[in-house]
Amino acid sequence: MKNNIIKIALSMVLAVAVSYCTGDNGGGTSPTDTTFTLSVSVTGYNASNFTLQNSDAQEINITGNGTSSFPTNISSGTAYAVTVKTQPSDAYCTVTSGSGTISAAVTVAVTCSTVGYNWTVATVPASTSTLNAVTNNGTTSYVAVGETDATVGTSATVVYASSPSSWARVLVATSSLALNDVVFNGTRYVAVGDGGIVATSVDATGSSWNSFVIGGSAQLNAVTVGASGSIVAVGASQICVSTSINPTSNADFNCISGGGSNTITGAAGTFNDISFNANVNSGTYIVVGQSAAAFYSTNATSWTAASTTFQSHLTASYATGSSLWVFDDDGSFRKLYSSTNGNSYTTTSSGGSTMSGTSSFAKVNSVYVQTSTFGSVRNSVDDGATWVAQSSITNIINVVSDSTGFIGVGTSGKIITSY
Repeated sequence: MKNNIIKIALSMVLAVAVSYCTGDNGGGTSPTDTTFTLSVSVTGYNASNFTLQNSDAQEINITGNGTSSFPTNISSGTAYAVTVKTQPSDAYCTVTSGSGTISAAVTVAVTCSTVGYNWTVATVPASTSTLNAVTNNGTTSYVAVGETDATVGTSATVVYASSPSSWARVLVATSSLALNDVVFNGTRYVAVGDGGIVATSVDATGSSWNSFVIGGSAQLNAVTVGASGSIVAVGASQICVSTSINPTSNADFNCISGGGSNTITGAAGTFNDISFNANVNSGTYIVVGQSAAAFYSTNATSWTAASTTFQSHLTASYATGSSLWVFDDDGSFRKLYSSTNGNSYTTTSSGGSTMSGTSSFAKVNSVYVQTSTFGSVRNSVDDGATWVAQSSITNIINVVSDSTGFIGVGTSGKIITSY
C-alpha cells in the first residue's frame, strides 16, 4: 500500500511538470509567454519635444537625447514599426531600421538634425549693402551679390568665401547697377542685374570679376545654368541664352522677348524667375513672371505656355527632385504648384500668409527652407504641403543649399548659415 501511495504521488508530480513545460494549463495564458522591451535611442536633439509611436499605438514623448522605452513590453513574434508621429518644431528627426518582428529586446535609432532650423550669423565686411542672391560651387567657394555699394556708388556688391562662416568683399564695376541673381556654371560664377548687366568671375573663387551689358540694357532678374553649363537669364520681357558656357560679351547671348517678331508667343510683362531641372523630360526650363506667365522649354530657345491657368503674379520657381515648383502670389491668393513635365501643374500648398512674398527655396535631405521678400524664413518637411515660420529669423530674402546645409542672405549685407 505504501508503495502504491508513493507511485500515485510521483505520477501527479510528473503530470504537473509535463503540463507546465508544454503550456497545457487548462487553456489559460502560457506561463512561458515571453515579452521584450522596445526602446529608442535619440541623438542630435536638444530642443522642444516630439512624439514617437509604434504600430500598436503606443507612444513616447521625447524631451531630449538618450534611450527611452515604450511603456508596455511586446510579445515575442509580434511585428513592430516605430515612426515619428509629430516632428519637433526646431529639428527634423528620422528613424533608422524602425520595423521588424520582435524576438529579443530592441533599440531603434532615431537621429535628429537642426540643419535648416538652427542658424548662425556669418562675418561679413562692415557696411556691406543688401545682398539679393547667393550660390556656391559645391562646398569650396560661395558667392553672394547685391545692391550698389553705398561707399562707392558705381559698383555692385559681391562677397565671396571659401567657408560660409566668413566673407570678403569685392566691388564689381556695374555703372551703379545692382546685381539680382547669381549661379555657378561649373567653371565660374555668372551674375545678372539691372540694366542688362552681366558679371562673370574670372575663376571658381569669385574673388575677381568682369562685367558687360546684354539685351538692350533691359533689367535681368534671374539666371540659371542649363544643359552643358549654358547660361539662361530672364527679366523685363526677355529671355537671354548664352552661346558660350563662359560668356564674355553681348555677342555671346541671344535674347528673345514677348511681343515682336523674335518672340515667345503669349509672353508679356516681366519674368521674375527661371529654373532648370535635368530630371524633367531629360532637361526642362521653366520661366515665371507677372500676369500669371509661365513657359517651359527643353532647349531654352523654343518656349510653350504652361497649360495650367494661374491666378496672378508668379514670383518664384524651383527645381527639386523630378519636379518643378511655381509660386503664385497676388497678395491674398497664394499657392505653390508642382509639375513633373513643366506643362501641367497641381496644387502642392495653399499657404495663405505663411507663404506671403515667397522669393526662393532650397532643400537639404527632407528639409525645405523658403524665404520671402519680407525677410522671413519658413520650413517644410512634407514636400512643401505645409510651412512653419521661423519667427526669430528676419531680413533674409534668398537662400541656397549645398550638400550639408543652408546659406541665407538679405538686407544690410546679412548672411546666415545652418549646418
